[in-house]
Amino acid sequence: MSEFGSVLAVLPRMQLDFKPRPQDKQANARMDEDRISAEKVVGHRLKLDRILRWARACGHCGRLGTSVNLFCRECTIDLCSIANRGETLHQPGYPFRVSALWTWNDENTFLVKNMVHAFKRGFAAEFARSAAETLAFERDLYSDARPIFVFPGARRRDHAWLLAWSLARIWREARVIALERESDPAVNQKELSLSERTRIRFRSPEEEKISCLRADGSTFIVVDDVITSGSTAMAAYIALGEPSAYEVWTLACRPKLAGKSRF
Repeated sequence: MSEFGSVLAVLPRMQLDFKPRPQDKQANARMDEDRISAEKVVGHRLKLDRILRWARACGHCGRLGTSVNLFCRECTIDLCSIANRGETLHQPGYPFRVSALWTWNDENTFLVKNMVHAFKRGFAAEFARSAAETLAFERDLYSDARPIFVFPGARRRDHAWLLAWSLARIWREARVIALERESDPAVNQKELSLSERTRIRFRSPEEEKISCLRADGSTFIVVDDVITSGSTAMAAYIALGEPSAYEVWTLACRPKLAGKSRF
């Protein structure tokens, strides 16, 4: 288990198993190719991470010459000491359930900010796996759930894709769906004002599949690195057809920002 996972004391490698329902067999067969491809990519990144962790600097203190999983061991301990556990995982103030491993506030801004930036820079497969296991364990999603992990407006195989598939590996029948941004994808979201963010819109290339999953009562879980105003999560909720079972799982929750994001 990684240093991050051992410090957080998560369960050993979890994988929940389910017997497929007859009506799911055809859909599961169509998913096999995507899952196999994703498993190969994630596995390759995990191996690369283990090699490079001895040759890179800590994303927070910049220390060299030690094993680094985004952060060195000392900074990882500091990061884990402020992680949300149990009920503190739930972030109030949103119209849907939001679970975040960290609350980004003035007291820990540099530590959490550096974690998010290091995660976005890549070579974060080991960190993503540990974070995914911790979210799944702390959230304690009911055992018969068939979660649909959604990453919105992201490029294929970026940090959001990695986190979504790291979560999907825990459930054998989990699905991963990408949403494409309709509203000017060339515009950097962090440069948008709060009012401009409310105009963000997504669409799904798999609308028929989403409709069937929604009717089946599946739990849709939007996965991202940070949630601030909640505009992206709300746009994803609309694009998914406003499912009754909808949540957001994220690494960090930053209090709602007025005007332009300071991120």
